[in-house]
Amino acid sequence: MYPDDENVYNPELTMEVISGHKRTLAHYGTPRHSGRYPWGSGDNPYQRNADFVGQVRKMRDGGMGDTQIAYSMGMKTSDFRKKLANANNEIRAYEVAEYNRLRDKGLSRSAIARRMGINESTLRGYEKKDVEQRMTRSARNAEYLKKQVEEHGFIDVGAGVEHYLNITKHSLGNTLDILKQQGYEVHDVYFEQLGTGKRTTVKTLCRPGTTWAEAAKNKANIHLPVELYSEDGEEIRPIEHPKNIDSRRVKVRYDEDGGTKKDGMIELRPGVEDLSLKDARYAQVRIAVDGTHYIKGMATYGDPKDFPPGCDIIFNTNKSKKVPMINKDDPDHSVLKPMKRDKNGDIDYSNPFGANIKDEDDGLIRAQRHYKDKNGKEQLSALNIVSEEGTWSEWSRTLASQFLSKQPVNLAKQQLDMAYKNAKAEFEEIASYDNPTVRAKMLEDFAGRVESDAVHLKAAALPRQATCVILPLTSTSDTEIYAPQFRDGEQVALVRFPHAGRFEIPILTVNNSNREGQRVLGTDPTDAVGINKTVADRLSGADFDGDTVLVMPTTGVNIKATANNRPSAYKSLEDFDPKKLYPKYPGMRIMTDHEKGLEMGNVSNLITDMTLKGANDEEICRAVKHSMVVIDAQKHELNWKQSEQDFRIAELKARYQGGERRGASTLISRSTSDERINERKKKAPSKMSPDEYRRYLEGEDIWTLTGKDGTPRMRKVSDPNKKLLSKEEKKILKSGTEQEKRELRSQLFADGRMVESKAPVLEEVKKGLLYDAYDLMSRNSAGQTTRMELAYADFANEMKDLAKEARHVARTSGDIPYDPKAREKYRTEYEQLKAAISTAERNSPLERQAQLIANTKFATIKYNNPDMDKEHLKREKGRQLENARRLVGAKKKQIGTKDNPLTDRMWEAISEGAITPTMLRRVLLNADMGRVRELAMPKTSTGISSAKLARAKSMLKNGYSQQDVADMLDISRSKLEYALKND
Repeated sequence: MYPDDENVYNPELTMEVISGHKRTLAHYGTPRHSGRYPWGSGDNPYQRNADFVGQVRKMRDGGMGDTQIAYSMGMKTSDFRKKLANANNEIRAYEVAEYNRLRDKGLSRSAIARRMGINESTLRGYEKKDVEQRMTRSARNAEYLKKQVEEHGFIDVGAGVEHYLNITKHSLGNTLDILKQQGYEVHDVYFEQLGTGKRTTVKTLCRPGTTWAEAAKNKANIHLPVELYSEDGEEIRPIEHPKNIDSRRVKVRYDEDGGTKKDGMIELRPGVEDLSLKDARYAQVRIAVDGTHYIKGMATYGDPKDFPPGCDIIFNTNKSKKVPMINKDDPDHSVLKPMKRDKNGDIDYSNPFGANIKDEDDGLIRAQRHYKDKNGKEQLSALNIVSEEGTWSEWSRTLASQFLSKQPVNLAKQQLDMAYKNAKAEFEEIASYDNPTVRAKMLEDFAGRVESDAVHLKAAALPRQATCVILPLTSTSDTEIYAPQFRDGEQVALVRFPHAGRFEIPILTVNNSNREGQRVLGTDPTDAVGINKTVADRLSGADFDGDTVLVMPTTGVNIKATANNRPSAYKSLEDFDPKKLYPKYPGMRIMTDHEKGLEMGNVSNLITDMTLKGANDEEICRAVKHSMVVIDAQKHELNWKQSEQDFRIAELKARYQGGERRGASTLISRSTSDERINERKKKAPSKMSPDEYRRYLEGEDIWTLTGKDGTPRMRKVSDPNKKLLSKEEKKILKSGTEQEKRELRSQLFADGRMVESKAPVLEEVKKGLLYDAYDLMSRNSAGQTTRMELAYADFANEMKDLAKEARHVARTSGDIPYDPKAREKYRTEYEQLKAAISTAERNSPLERQAQLIANTKFATIKYNNPDMDKEHLKREKGRQLENARRLVGAKKKQIGTKDNPLTDRMWEAISEGAITPTMLRRVLLNADMGRVRELAMPKTSTGISSAKLARAKSMLKNGYSQQDVADMLDISRSKLEYALKND
């Protein structure tokens, strides 16, 4: 209270303006009201702001400071200043709009000034073209959020939404304050946490007049503002329809002109504002043209001298000049791709390019950008960016069997052995932990990871291997690559997936002196390399519209390749064009996405089995050509059935897979092939027989059947997909004939509303349902198998045995005994641990609710879009889950993180037995295991266990960089450097 608070009247009714000894009583209204009427109810919806600003001006003239004014109004100083700033902005916005309205009616500036009571000089300022740009971002943000509310009714504006929009929390707060002044409601909608009974709040923006009860009833309809995004981190804007460019600005470089050499490449004229890549040097883009078609490919800046007058884009294609750039009579028969259309035949502006315009990694819209033209007016860029420089880079810790199994056996053994030794070193480190409960938890987790690697036959990565996007360089030779990420003069092997065989692996020499490469990619590209078209053709017919390759230095590595000197049988692949040889015929049924997945899996397995069993070049070439037809069969509507006959695929399957209708036949191809199984669950130790319990302690998982077979079955009633069934379908399933039920189940399975119980074959090996991986190897009439299968079987069994050993140690470790005296000694830490568990477990019911909401919405989307391919289904699934998590406020707060710390003193309490084993298991179940590992590992002078340090030294001797080693051993590079220096 101020010293003269006796002069301050009830702030809900009046305020006193103190000017010297003179007192003036002024009515200023109540929140969201002016007098008896709501704000905005008069002719001038901004009059309330004028009144407010006028009163503040009088009070300031009377000698009051902002703090006193805010207090007299019953407001916080920060809220007062936000309100004042927003009021001034709204007044200016209103005056600008009113001035423009009156000017459009033909009134002179003087007449308008008299009518509005504003000086002519102020109106002259309003005439400036950038006046609306000077309006605060918060005011414009409010308009966009208002439109979202009008469209969806309930908008999530709670914690974290500012990150989703990429604006500051302060900016979002100002925006909401504007909307509240305009009568919009912000209600806290509560979600009860199951089990704990506690509540999580979702701040919800609603239409004026919406009650809390109405918002609470519509909690499932609360919408994230996904149609909004920010480019600059401060101002939000809606996703707009793509800007179309005139096709006269586009030049097509056809096959006859050399376009095939850069097929898929988009060259942009440097210095053109609406086609600027800004700070990037290359990007995967979509560009709308003439409102009907679009360009898709990798974009870089071209050589200015290559652009004729009026042309700003050169699109390279392998099509001939017979194909028009845009064919209005037959849009599909064009060089450019037709935009996607909805069911009514109109352009689908929600997804016109059939591509994801939302970056999945950080949730920020990057597809659209704006710039200012020469007049200072903001314009939308024509570039819709899907991915740009820096988004392709990924360092893989493993090497796929699809590649490695086709290499020399000794290389496969080397990388498989390295993967096993790395796992063994991790096991030894965890086994050295003093705390038996922690040791048991981490060993169980370790066993699961090891078995996963065994099932998928993941070998250790090669030194310095990297994934890069490819760009075309016409000046490089057939044996060169521009790749500044690698050493000049060294040789690298390139692999593109799906990978058929050695004949698709070019071995190239790094030449970083290439001037074209320096101009196009720069001298330090993050994740791109430059090759010519001949090299790209060897990579399974790669083009330059965003295809990526695995780049592996060959120094000290025995990689075998025949792409640089192909046998005669493979030379026919160079001129093999599936689109020309296998076009569709009238009335032909087009391959579905589901069929494409199945057929690609079948032919990939066939090529793998043929390679392992010594098929000759001519046979493998036949299978590869068929795979080239299959991979494009859906996209280009190819006659893949005729290809299957022409290349006698049934004959190859009979010879190398044991029958014309048989599938995968070797360990490599069978390891992850799905097999229908009887549904089962892990058996509780308390229900095990003595023999089962003995095997359990030895590290074996004991399973029991649930009684359900492995045939396709309906989901449980509680599953949200059940909601997709019509009343008639539910009636048939309940009381229909067996024939009706079979027909309905077949239909439900086809459209994705029915699930099938399946598991990878090698999964059964790891769970002990089969004896060992040797059972999956192929054998000839003499009982012999291939050396490569034997190498992988040895690896799978070694990893399985390591997992079993880890579980044995875990299950026989016991627990730290609970000590009541330690509880009293560490009472504070005990309470902190209880609170940490509560904080962490609070997310579990929210995560369940998020999964429920996401599954319901995803199932609906999948049902309504039966042709959506697997890639986009996967993206949609992730998007819906992220949206649902934000909706319900699900966010992990693991114990040991910044928001939920695990201190050294708390760990000391755990180690002394201050908490029960059950409570400790709850801690570990919700903990950041990296922090737990840091606390649990026995202290060493280097900070790394002796086993891991030994592995690090061995890998460094084999050519791995320190960063490679640090990544593979899951430690920081700084810690590795320190350990090596102080060992």
